[in-house]
Amino acid sequence: MHVFFPDPPPSLPPHARSFPAADSMGSASKLRFWCSAFACALAFLGAHGDDDHLVDITYVESAVAKGAVCLDGSPPAYHLAPGSGSGVNSWLVHFEGGAWCNNAATCLQRSRTPLGSSKEMARRVAFTGILSNASDYNPDFYNWNRVKVRYCDGSSFTGDKEEVDPSTQLHYRGARVWQAVVEDLLAKGMNTAEHDVAGSDFRMFCWWANFDTALRQISSAPASGCQC
Repeated sequence: MHVFFPDPPPSLPPHARSFPAADSMGSASKLRFWCSAFACALAFLGAHGDDDHLVDITYVESAVAKGAVCLDGSPPAYHLAPGSGSGVNSWLVHFEGGAWCNNAATCLQRSRTPLGSSKEMARRVAFTGILSNASDYNPDFYNWNRVKVRYCDGSSFTGDKEEVDPSTQLHYRGARVWQAVVEDLLAKGMNTAEHDVAGSDFRMFCWWANFDTALRQISSAPASGCQC
C-alpha cells in the first residue's frame, strides 16, 4: 500500500487547511512534522494493513458462450481470496449490490459503468469488513475462501431474456450470470465446502427463496443461508 500526503487544494483558505501552511513553517519544523506524520501512518498500517488487502478480479470468460453476460455483453466477474488453514473448506460469498435500472435509458447509462460492464470494473478491490483477512478484526471468516461477486446486470441477478435489445444492444441476463459465477466457484472448490454463507447488499435476497434452493441444487455443500 502506498501512503502519501497530498497538499491541500490551493483554492482553500488558510483556515480550512488540515495542516499548517507550508510557508509558515521553517525547514526543520516541516521535517519534524512530516516525519511524525509518516511515523503515524506506518503505525496505522502496521495495525490495519492486512484489513484492506487488495484482491484481483477474475473474469468468467467461459460464461459468454452461454449468454451469461453483463448489460453491455462483457463477461461476469468476481474477486476471490483463497482460504487457508481451518478455513480452507469454508466459503463466504458476497453478492455486490447497486439497485436496479428501470428502463432502457437508465440501463444504457448503467452499461457504461462498473455496475453494467466488467470492462469498467476495478481490476483489484480492497477486502474489508466481513471479507477482511485480519483475524483480530474478522475472527469468524478471516481465513475462509472469501468472494465478492460483481453486480453488472441491473436486475439483481434475475434477468434471463434471450433477445438483445435492438435499440441499445443491451443484454438482460442476470440469472445466467449468477448461475455461471456459482458454477465457476464450484469448480474451484466450493462444491466440497464444509460451510458456505451467502450474503448481499440487496435486501431482496432475504426474500428471494430461490437463492438457497438453487445453491443446493448445484452444490452438495450445506448452505448456511442468506445473510443480509
